[in-house]
Amino acid sequence: MPRLNEYISVGFCSGYGDGDFRVSCAVEGLSRESFNELKLATLSALNVADDMWRRGNPDGSEEAKMEKPK
Repeated sequence: MPRLNEYISVGFCSGYGDGDFRVSCAVEGLSRESFNELKLATLSALNVADDMWRRGNPDGSEEAKMEKPK
């Protein structure tokens, strides 16, 4: 498998526990076509992560956790 040139990293801060991200300054050197491909890959990764989370948490969706009004 080819090595990825990472432009965007997303995760949780080990010190604070909050969601965080990094963006490489190398994005400035991308062509418009490459940048659009990066945006598509980022959105696709989020969709895949969401699908995986839903499969692993079938009863854990936010909708299921919400209290119904009385």
